[in-house]
Amino acid sequence: MSKGTESHTSRSTEICLEGINAPWGEVLHLAVRSSYPKGHKTLGSCLQGFYYIASGRVSLSYLNEDGEEYGKLILGEGCLFNETPALAGTSWYTVFFCCLDAAEIWRFDASLLEDEAFLASHPHLAINLMRSIARKASIFFFHLARTHSTTSMCRLCDLLLQQSNPHQPDLCMSQSDVAAMMGLHQTTVARLIRRLREEGIIGRFTKRELQVLDRERLRRLAQHGDLKA
Repeated sequence: MSKGTESHTSRSTEICLEGINAPWGEVLHLAVRSSYPKGHKTLGSCLQGFYYIASGRVSLSYLNEDGEEYGKLILGEGCLFNETPALAGTSWYTVFFCCLDAAEIWRFDASLLEDEAFLASHPHLAINLMRSIARKASIFFFHLARTHSTTSMCRLCDLLLQQSNPHQPDLCMSQSDVAAMMGLHQTTVARLIRRLREEGIIGRFTKRELQVLDRERLRRLAQHGDLKA
């Protein structure tokens, strides 16, 4: 495997999110505050409840039987983590958490997610949690479905085809959302989009509008990832 492919494989399995659970900052009086230094590590099986990141970043890595990382989710300020095991009551996989920066983290008791009085008085938080879980599931499904892709251009064009599908509702995705879903830096996505514009394949691309000028070429790029194809 070439050095370039190794780099792509590593980056394609790294997903970055921030601010998706910001409304939960309203109820930190129900949580317990802790501070962790950069580099602090713990296994998911050691965690109790679910957590809100007030500052810093936390990486979540899935480990195989040999202890090797095969996926990474980086969560920043305004994100919850460990909410799925808290809801399910258990975890079916080995997860490893690491603070990438000095972090301020607040722990909520898992019972809060089954507290009917809390949910009734804070329906917007329940909705936010469901939406964020759905977003994470969609991101991981996209990565699972596209693990055979060899280039970032392939994955970008495939995602743009899905977003511009006239038979599907508007996904309302910004370039930042696309970067997060693909696990790429925003400047990388911006560069790829600029190439597609220069080739006359797409036009305007905003959170509310994606203009596809040459759908057939976009479809070929999703398959081959080569602008000369």
